[in-house]
Amino acid sequence: MNNFLKKRLWLILVGAVALIGFTSYTLFGDDDDFEIAKSLEIYHSVLRDARIYYVDDVDYAKLINQSTQELLAKLDPYTVYYPESLIEDYTFMTTGAYAGIGADIGEYNNSLIITDVYKNSPADKAGLKIGDKIEAIQGELVTKSNISVVKENVKGEPGSSILLRISRLNTDNKEFTVVREKIETPDVTYFGFIDEKIGYVKLTGFRQNAAQEVQKAIQSMNDSVKLSGLVLDMRGNPGGLLIEAVKIVNLFVKKNQEIVSTRGRVAQWNSVFKTENLPLFPDLPLVVLVNSSSASASEIVSGALQDLDRAVIVGERTYGKGLVQATRDLVYNTKIKITTAKYYIPSGRCVQALDYTHRNPDGSVGKVPDSLVTEYKTQNGRVVYDGGGVIPDVAVSAVGNKQFLEFPQLRKLIFDFSTEYYFKNETPIKTDNLFTDNRLFEEFRTYAKLNKFEYYTKSELYMDSLLQNAEKESVNRDVVEQMTKLKQAMHSTEESLLNVHKAEVSRLLVSEIVKRYQYFEGEIRFSFKTDPYILKGIELLKNSKSISEILAY
Repeated sequence: MNNFLKKRLWLILVGAVALIGFTSYTLFGDDDDFEIAKSLEIYHSVLRDARIYYVDDVDYAKLINQSTQELLAKLDPYTVYYPESLIEDYTFMTTGAYAGIGADIGEYNNSLIITDVYKNSPADKAGLKIGDKIEAIQGELVTKSNISVVKENVKGEPGSSILLRISRLNTDNKEFTVVREKIETPDVTYFGFIDEKIGYVKLTGFRQNAAQEVQKAIQSMNDSVKLSGLVLDMRGNPGGLLIEAVKIVNLFVKKNQEIVSTRGRVAQWNSVFKTENLPLFPDLPLVVLVNSSSASASEIVSGALQDLDRAVIVGERTYGKGLVQATRDLVYNTKIKITTAKYYIPSGRCVQALDYTHRNPDGSVGKVPDSLVTEYKTQNGRVVYDGGGVIPDVAVSAVGNKQFLEFPQLRKLIFDFSTEYYFKNETPIKTDNLFTDNRLFEEFRTYAKLNKFEYYTKSELYMDSLLQNAEKESVNRDVVEQMTKLKQAMHSTEESLLNVHKAEVSRLLVSEIVKRYQYFEGEIRFSFKTDPYILKGIELLKNSKSISEILAY
């Protein structure tokens, strides 16, 4: 493109910015919009002069894109701009469909590692395994500088081939040709019987057809054996389409029942969503599992079923996202997903936990204070509260020290140990024997020591910071020595922490190992015997009196 055309396009761009400001003012004409128009004109002037006079060449399109993202981030984390380059990602989020190899790829220490392989996917058919390190894609080596770009090249047109150079434990580098396919990731990632007559459904999202997937899963089990109860597992489910949440609740509650209402700034967009069909499973005893990562549509389902006294909610307090987003098309094949309303479940409460509008002076976001938490009543008269998430009817806390068990280095050690275990023992395993075999834990403890596993609590890290400042500020040596002794007293050895958390570390180990032999399905089946949330659900469903007592006023 010659310089004349570049200048013409630039003038069109900055002119458009100025026109937006003028249009905003002429359409609304109030003081706020005058300030917006004035600010946009200033922004246009800054861009123009920077473009003309700044000493170096700058990618202004990229700069403007970043400033747009940062502007929206000041509103809330859910209001997002999608440039044309990310429309494919947006499509995947809403439909679950993309063209690729059917494997999850993670970044670790400037490397690309296959962290999961979907059963019967192109990656699985080609022979790729969890733990494989991708050295090159289409002949391009993976480096620190290009890792994100190269990773994106895994996606492509269905039917096209991609060449991956893989390094695998104790083997030479090997090349794999993988034929991309259209990958459709379902929202119901597993369903099956926990017990003879108790069904289980794992719901991981709320994309298009989520409700239909849930219905088919339950119907399939019920046609096989008349279900005596159901566990609906929405732990870690971040939400999705609101209408799918309403349809899922409709499977269990009567027709014409209000499930959720939305209220926002644009009054004509306010809506009330009611069930439209007769329920297919009106009397099926139901337990819903949630945790602190269950959000948005997950909270509509769990909160509505709780408000209507239709299910027992088991687990941890949910995330607390009571905001509704709408997606609008913009120019040049771009989109904006923008928060337009808050939602309210049948009792009248909103589960939103954070107040993004009224931020603290430092810009941080505060939670709804206890003084503003309001009491509401379920259909049977049970007391429930707003102000942050859905509080379960039956609490089940995570086993052990969550901070320790989720420590990144520990999780990476478990992942690497499991990879080594698999390649040393490629024949199928018996899960129960592995879980009860103390030798596995002892092998891991030795492995962690050899790999110099180090764990420090937040308190210890804070004490390190205090000691560094004390040194800089020449604090009295006796005080520094006392602080050092205190830090040493606070430290628990990694070996002692592993021993304290032996049962849970063993469960994480076996779960990761089982996934390599039996895919995600095997990992879920293993959890039926060891997961405290699921075990509590089974206990409740086997005692219908307990469920009745919980749901009664």
